[in-house]
Amino acid sequence: MIIITVRKVSQILMHLSTIKKQLLLPSVLSLAIIVLATDSSTAEAQQGKAKITGTVQMLTETIQLPKTLEVQLIVLEETKQPSSVSSSVDKNGNFEFVVNSSEKYNYIPLLVYKGVRYLSDSQSIKFNNTSETKKIHFNIYQSTSNHSSIIIEQTKVTLIGLQRSNSTLTLRREDSIRQNEQYVYTGDESGNTIQIPLFSNTLNASAEGEYLSEFKIKGNYLNTQMPIRPGLNNVVTKHIVSYDKDKDYYSLNVKNIFPSNRILVEIPEDFVNKIEFEDNDSWRKKVIEINNIPLLSFSQDMYLKQNQNINITFIGLSGLNSPHIFTSTLNIALAICLSLILISAIATSLYRKNS
Repeated sequence: MIIITVRKVSQILMHLSTIKKQLLLPSVLSLAIIVLATDSSTAEAQQGKAKITGTVQMLTETIQLPKTLEVQLIVLEETKQPSSVSSSVDKNGNFEFVVNSSEKYNYIPLLVYKGVRYLSDSQSIKFNNTSETKKIHFNIYQSTSNHSSIIIEQTKVTLIGLQRSNSTLTLRREDSIRQNEQYVYTGDESGNTIQIPLFSNTLNASAEGEYLSEFKIKGNYLNTQMPIRPGLNNVVTKHIVSYDKDKDYYSLNVKNIFPSNRILVEIPEDFVNKIEFEDNDSWRKKVIEINNIPLLSFSQDMYLKQNQNINITFIGLSGLNSPHIFTSTLNIALAICLSLILISAIATSLYRKNS
C-alpha cells in the first residue's frame, strides 16, 4: 500500500508544472520568431510596393463601357521571361494595380477590346524604387466594318532606288489614311482593313516600321488586318519593281481602295530623262531639295474614286539618252533664245565684214 502525503502531491504538481513549461517554451519561441519574421516581411513588402491607377473612357458616342473589361499589365523583369497580371475595370472606368517598385521592373499597360489593342497614354512605367502612385488613361472606341467615312488624304510615292544592273526600281509609298468617325474600322468580311494595290511588275513589297509583320502579299495586293483608328493613320510600304531595259521606261500605276484627295510623286532629278502623265495639265511641277539631292516633285489635288487609276511613265531610266537642250520640252524657250542670239551674232559679224 502506497501512502501519498500532502507534501508529496505538492511536489508532483510542481514537477508536472515544470515539465509543461519546458515543453511549451520552444513552441512559444518558435511562434514568436514566425510572427516577427512575418511582420518584418510585411514591412519590407510594403516598402517595396507602388500603385498604378487608371481610367478607361469610351469615346464613341451612345456606346457604354462594357460590363466586363480588363486591363493587362505586362511585367518585364531583367533576365526573366515577361509575365502579366490583370485588373478588372469597374462601372466607372477605374482600375488599380499594386506592383513591385524595384528598378528591375518595367510595366507596359495594355487593353484589348473587341480584338483591338490599346496602349495607355504612358506606354511604359518604371518606379525606380519609389513607392509613388502613377496614373494612366485609356481611350477606346467601338468597332465597325463600315468604311464609308475613310478617305486617303494623300498618297506619296518616292523613287528611292534605281539599280540599272538588274533593271529594278525601289519605290517608297506613304498613305495618309483618315477615319473621320469615332469608330475603329476592323475590316470587311475577309478581315482585311487595308489593301494596297501592288505596282506593275512587283518583285517584292513589305511594310516599314511597327507594322512590318502585319502586311502580307496576297494576289495583287499588300494586305493587312491592322485596325484603322479614328484620326490619321500613316502607312509606309516599300516596293521593288522591274522595268523593261530595252524599252527603257516604267509605267507607274497608282490606285487606292479608298477614295483619295491628293497624289504626290517625287523622283531624283538624275534618275530619269522624262516623265509623262495621262492628264499633264492637272499636275503641279516643281524642283525641291532634300539632303542636297534635287528632286522633281509632281502633285495632283483631285478627288479620285475608289480603285481609280493614275498612270505616270518614267522614261530614260538607263541614263544613256539624256535630253538635248534643243529637244527637251522644258528648254524650248531657252533654245529659241540661244538661237536668236546666235543669229544676231552672225548677222552682226556679216555686217561688220561688209562695212
